Amino acid sequence: MAEYKEYCGIWFTNPLDRPTEQEIAALEANLQAKLPASFRAYLDVANGATLFGYALDIAHPEKPVSRAFSTLYGTRPRNAANGMGSFEKELELSREAAQLPRQVLPFARDDSGCEAYLDLTPEGNGRVVVFVMGIPGHDDQPEDNAWVTVALSFEDFLKQLYVDVEDLAVRMEQAVREKDLAEQTRLTDFLDRALPDWKNREEFTAFAK
Repeated sequence: MAEYKEYCGIWFTNPLDRPTEQEIAALEANLQAKLPASFRAYLDVANGATLFGYALDIAHPEKPVSRAFSTLYGTRPRNAANGMGSFEKELELSREAAQLPRQVLPFARDDSGCEAYLDLTPEGNGRVVVFVMGIPGHDDQPEDNAWVTVALSFEDFLKQLYVDVEDLAVRMEQAVREKDLAEQTRLTDFLDRALPDWKNREEFTAFAK
């Protein structure tokens, strides 16, 4: 069974151990900036965790979209062989690819190539910015890449996350149809925590027992 931890009303899955003071100091030295207290508190709970079941609405200038930033970076990698998923490695890759200011910290990504960043520059003042990768030729998605400010603080970013009921209902229907008991258990465990009244909702009536 997955390990769940809660922070600011959001349930995080399978976090790593909380960061050490040495790891925080090294990260702040790399950024040449201090982490906001709320972000440090979040890392104590959800360092390198998975954000399953939540989505974020993004006001892309071409058309609004939603994204699920399920992979959260941490102060150490889950795979020590390549370092992927650690702040150190993701900072290195982001600076090479996008020539970002030193004080901009990538902290999450979704499955479509979008990333979320904590902007600690004097101008950014702790805002959260996301990079949305366009999908040419897709009717429901923007075609152009865009940088979009989604929150003025990390706390506000967390408040904007919502349980993606539509996606979870589709996943549950598929799991029931395929008799995938492990996936049904995963979905139920999450819904019991993040959406306690889920069995009374119309989207899940056929699956609630």
